[in-house]
Amino acid sequence: MDKLLMIVDVAKCVGCFNCLMACKDEHVGNDWLPYTRSQQRHAQKWVDTIRHERGRAPHTDVCFVTQLCMHCSDPACAKAAPGAIEQRDDGVVLIDVTEARRGKELADACPYGNISVNGDTGDAQKCTFCAHLLDEG
Repeated sequence: MDKLLMIVDVAKCVGCFNCLMACKDEHVGNDWLPYTRSQQRHAQKWVDTIRHERGRAPHTDVCFVTQLCMHCSDPACAKAAPGAIEQRDDGVVLIDVTEARRGKELADACPYGNISVNGDTGDAQKCTFCAHLLDEG
């Protein structure tokens, strides 16, 4: 099976945070088992838009870069925490919800800092590429 890719056109991003809000709308208050438990409402972002400012006044420029799990081809988190990470045939990398209690260990394993610990549950969580929707077709 081909690997799924998510492409974000940074030239068109204006920092509206709609991608963050869509993710929150889908995952806050919703357990999508066996993929993940509910995302924490505050202090946790599976999709984040980072604002970068360049230059000095009066010649400045602002750009936004969307950051989320890379769903790596050879995930470092899977090597650091054997049995806790699953990589599907389509390339989607998921944290096993029964192993997610290893929160800090899993969060520290991501070289990009895209695994966070849910402060409400202590679970390690990250972007699931909305695997529950992909599997529904």
